[in-house]
Amino acid sequence: MKLYKSPRAVDIVLMVGEAEESSITGVSKAVGTTYSHTVKIVRMLEAEGLATLVKTDRRVMVKLTLKGSEVYHYLKAIKLVIG
Repeated sequence: MKLYKSPRAVDIVLMVGEAEESSITGVSKAVGTTYSHTVKIVRMLEAEGLATLVKTDRRVMVKLTLKGSEVYHYLKAIKLVIG
């Protein structure tokens, strides 16, 4: 997946990176996509090794991997420069 071609994926990485761990529901509301679309994007991020899905009792949480955290820091720096 080309991360830069999916603005929603970039938004999800930035949002989860700031919170370190977020529920899929919270991410979908914050980013403005449906739950199922958010899960699809997170599965793509998971396939790239950027995020993991962790099931707790009733919630599905998204957490960035080490590689995902590194990408988050680069995206954050780019966002600061671009504005």
